[in-house]
Amino acid sequence: MKYARALFCIGMILLETSGFTLFGQSALEKKRPTVALVLEGGSAYGFAHIGVIKVIEEMGIPVDIVVGTSMGSIVGGLYSIGYTASDLEDIAEKVDWTDMFLENSGNASVSYRELTDRARYTAGVRFDGKGIALSGGLISGNKILRYMDSLTVNVPSPVDFDSLPRRFRAVATDVETGKRVVFSEGALSDAMRASMSIPGVFDPYYFDGKYFIDGGVVENLPVDIAREMGADIIIAVDLYDGKKFDPEVLNRSPILSLSRTLEILTRANVLQQLAQADLVIPVNIQGFLPTDFAKAKDFAILGEKTARDKNSELAEIRTRVLGERNAEKITEKEIGPVAEIIAEGGKDNDRALVKNLCAPLVGTVPDIAHLQNIFSALDDSGIYQAVRVRRDANAAGNPLVISLVRKPPPKHEIKLGFLYQTTVSTSAVGNLDIVPAVIFHGLTTEGSQLRVEGEMLDTPDIAISFVQPVGKFFSFVPFYSYERDATTRLTNSAVSIQYQTASQKTGFSVNLYPARGIEWSVGWHYDWIILQYLPDGLDGIEVNSASLLDSHMAIHRLDSPIFPMSGISALVSARLALTELGSERYFAVLQTQGSTFLSLNTPFSVAFMWKAGTDFSTNASSVKAAPSFYKPDLGDRRMFPGPLLSEEQIGSHVAGIGLEIKNNLNWNSKGITIPVFVIVHAAIGASIRDPARTNWVTDVFHGNATAGIGLRVSDAFGVAFRVGVHRNMNNKYIPFIALDLGSIGL
Repeated sequence: MKYARALFCIGMILLETSGFTLFGQSALEKKRPTVALVLEGGSAYGFAHIGVIKVIEEMGIPVDIVVGTSMGSIVGGLYSIGYTASDLEDIAEKVDWTDMFLENSGNASVSYRELTDRARYTAGVRFDGKGIALSGGLISGNKILRYMDSLTVNVPSPVDFDSLPRRFRAVATDVETGKRVVFSEGALSDAMRASMSIPGVFDPYYFDGKYFIDGGVVENLPVDIAREMGADIIIAVDLYDGKKFDPEVLNRSPILSLSRTLEILTRANVLQQLAQADLVIPVNIQGFLPTDFAKAKDFAILGEKTARDKNSELAEIRTRVLGERNAEKITEKEIGPVAEIIAEGGKDNDRALVKNLCAPLVGTVPDIAHLQNIFSALDDSGIYQAVRVRRDANAAGNPLVISLVRKPPPKHEIKLGFLYQTTVSTSAVGNLDIVPAVIFHGLTTEGSQLRVEGEMLDTPDIAISFVQPVGKFFSFVPFYSYERDATTRLTNSAVSIQYQTASQKTGFSVNLYPARGIEWSVGWHYDWIILQYLPDGLDGIEVNSASLLDSHMAIHRLDSPIFPMSGISALVSARLALTELGSERYFAVLQTQGSTFLSLNTPFSVAFMWKAGTDFSTNASSVKAAPSFYKPDLGDRRMFPGPLLSEEQIGSHVAGIGLEIKNNLNWNSKGITIPVFVIVHAAIGASIRDPARTNWVTDVFHGNATAGIGLRVSDAFGVAFRVGVHRNMNNKYIPFIALDLGSIGL
């Protein structure tokens, strides 16, 4: 028996030495060292991991285990299921990161009112009976989560991460306990989303009854986890900033001080882990920012270069692991086509919509493009807060499951806007407004709003309205307002008011919202004219009160209200004063204005602008002429930022056209950037006060031309600085400087 055991052992050694395969795998292959790749967190810095993976692939080093935190968990999670470095680089470069982070973009059901609110109010908070309600982060992360769903949809979930082509772990932090959480099963996208919840940037991720934040808080480079999983050789990728820290920056901003504190804490937990790795690939990301998502390729190149600097060490690892053999190929596990669509959450009509949209996917293996089209269609409905997608691992055939979460009822809101405008030439004209608003939601029915809005400082006013939805597309809006308008002109010797008006209005309107950004309205209001200080020469019979029928058709379909590159914005309005409804006299006014922007699929955009109006009278002194308070005007900062004379701005009949060319200096940026524009524009206007007494050669036309630069921070905050020349009706050329700051898109 003793000799038999000895002969058996000798035989096994000979079999292993010869490479004979026993039970489908050689004993030598069974015993080769296990290799782990550990990827550090670091927002956009994490794209450097792609370059490191590229070098590891080229050298043929087999990776059995992948462990990551934050962006390291995203890159690592995708690598663990079979994505190659080339695949990862393609994803990182093609994703529209701006869209991924801007989760309040418009959809097909957004009303004209909501879109104009976005352009008017720079900041806001929500509140309820418990007090102010701030979100847990600047970004909910719903778009990113569902994109990760799309990338991992062909891995049925829940799944044991040890069953993946490469074993995988992701690290997050439990908000309640402050302890490290290591995800080893479930849905890959849930694990990656929990791991990347950067505090203050993304909402904490609620999953399985707990809230999670970024794993980097407790362990940004989890080498010890790889060792606990049985790794014999660990390659760790360390992302560090080699620039020497300047303590003077701490005196510039409390945010910099807080940021530095977080860096110190995170770096401390990384340093504890580095000594446990067999090979550290240190990527110096000096000169980059963690928000440089547009530079994915640059990060990947940097990671690749750093990894190649470790070529000899990597070669030693390959020899130790494989000897003279080649690594086995790792591929994504195959999955069959979709045989069934299951819709969860929402209402019956929501689930019916999902099944209809997903019907073309039956019999196919879904890809990202198909799923993104479905997500876009669901976004256009405007009623979903989150949409999830997965293949169900527990059901026969792994059906495609779409889960819907409807938006909760909105909380009440406090909003604030800001606008400053000034033109400096031989005199200075300016306007400064702080625009607060309080909006109460759902006081009667879902979608109803009680709005209290105002303006402060130069032209204080207040408007109170109640928006009551009637069906899906209509609303009934009673309102009251006190409005003032004024322009102050400053010269070297005097301060004067160019014009000033004040009125009270009460009435109602019926609004129709047939599609996103489109509003048609018809209504009635009664006006009391409190103050009229208007320029000399405006003939016409004034009124102290008027009863008016109003109607307008408005469209707001721009890619952004501030420095748009494509789309159209237009308004046509008609106003009719009738003695039968209590007006002092009859008059009628028709006005239109707008802009259409043509993108040239380059950094350039061309815009055509217009504004015109008439009061349908041939004699400004007739009883049918509109009072000066209601006359059309050419006051439009986009077209005429120069020093308009009163007779150039207000008339019985006015018209203006303009042409604008913009160059977006960040036209090809897909990361988080602040778009900067170079702007050149010219416009010509005509203003006729009284056709019977107008010299059509000298008393009608004026124009201006400008060149300048603009900056867009958000839909409701931008800066425009322009230098130009104005040619007035008196044939004088007046140079000027115009500055606009704040909510300049309306």
